[in-house]
Amino acid sequence: MFKCSVCSHNNYKYKLKLGKQPIVHHLLNNKSENYQLYDFNIVTCKKCAHIQIENPFDPKILYQNYFVFSSSKNNQHISLLIKQMISLFNLNKDSKIFEIGCNDGHMLADLKKNGFKNISGIEPTKDAFGLAKKKVKNVYNDFFNQKFLDKEKLRNYDLIYSRQVLEHIYDLNGVLKAAHSMLKKNGKLMIEVPLHDMYFENYDYTFWEEHVNYFTKNSLFQLLLRNKFRIFHHETILFSGKSIIIFAEKHEKKLKYSFNLSHEHKKIKNYFDGFSTFKKSVQKFLKSMKKKPFIYGCGCRSSNFVNFLGIGKLVECFVDDNKTKQNKINPLNLLEIKKFNINKLKNRTVLLGVCTEFENILIKKLKKHFKIDNIFSILPPSRILPSFWKNIIDKKLKRY
Repeated sequence: MFKCSVCSHNNYKYKLKLGKQPIVHHLLNNKSENYQLYDFNIVTCKKCAHIQIENPFDPKILYQNYFVFSSSKNNQHISLLIKQMISLFNLNKDSKIFEIGCNDGHMLADLKKNGFKNISGIEPTKDAFGLAKKKVKNVYNDFFNQKFLDKEKLRNYDLIYSRQVLEHIYDLNGVLKAAHSMLKKNGKLMIEVPLHDMYFENYDYTFWEEHVNYFTKNSLFQLLLRNKFRIFHHETILFSGKSIIIFAEKHEKKLKYSFNLSHEHKKIKNYFDGFSTFKKSVQKFLKSMKKKPFIYGCGCRSSNFVNFLGIGKLVECFVDDNKTKQNKINPLNLLEIKKFNINKLKNRTVLLGVCTEFENILIKKLKKHFKIDNIFSILPPSRILPSFWKNIIDKKLKRY
């Protein structure tokens, strides 16, 4: 049964059906290996317009181990983020700081380098926790909730922060209520999450089974204000697409947030309705090629791009520089993940399945072997989306 993870309403307004899908980061050793399929539907709450997976995947299956560690991503904005936190939150070296979902401890380690003494965090996955523990002493291997706080007796923190985590969480209100109780009076909160408004703008349908929630600015503001956090600054950044960073403080009362609900629902409906046309356009684009293209970058977004659009038979293979992925098989589309070999891939079109931060790095590498006109991105935002995709976006802009 549907339950909105922001407002707890029990009715959804629109649904996008993406069919039965695997857990794409559970790569296969061979094409005959068995794997489980799950219904993958995206719905929007009738009451608050929050977007989420209708039936979230079991976290015990998803989070046994992790797919990509934080330190492997292009986290260039962290140094600036720490400076902003110090300035906006008036932090000092003795401030008590806690990270929810610290992954491999990458940001905690940076805080440690900046002289902060009282830092700690929590990470549910075993492999990431093991790496974090080597960097920072006070790391817990658990899920963050009130039960965990009561067990560990953690209170009176100056700052709690979380980067790229809330989108994974099932019980959002439970987590934020726990964070509220953990902070001292007027304690501070910093949240960073992917911003789904960009997906509307770019007709991007790369949902991921680990992401339960797909926040817009409106739904995120509603969530924080209803959980007694006063927002005093927010900004967007280019990270894994587009993300929003919220700077807030603990408040004693719930705050109300007004926005145009009917307009929000209209945007979402247009976005959901556009999926079928977009799918046909991608298939037509790939069928027009003399040779099957290959996708450079086998991440969760690029993997689901192939599965959702049903284009596995129109693609030659995935290519990835991560050795732990090479020679594995992507579930459902059953494409092999290969090491880059120009002799086997020459004269083909390249589809970049990497985030914008890495796009230019790959282009510099690939243009030595491929015509620049044969290199496209499949993950917005990007200046090198295929022309049919740009035309779809431009037509939408004309309507507004």
